[in-house]
Amino acid sequence: MVVKNGVAGNWLWWSMVASGMLTVFFFARLWRRAEVVTDVVLTELRYAGKPARFCAPFARPISV
Repeated sequence: MVVKNGVAGNWLWWSMVASGMLTVFFFARLWRRAEVVTDVVLTELRYAGKPARFCAPFARPISV
């Protein structure tokens, strides 16, 4: 990214790191409040009904 865009590409990379860390801290507070461990459990709590049953197999981790 830096080779292609120069110094501006470096700022873009750093902003993605900073925004990613802020997102983690913001959502961690919501996860603790909802008493869930993973984002799959949070999605199951948030969405219900027919659409959730359709999407559930795609969101679950594959067991080996």
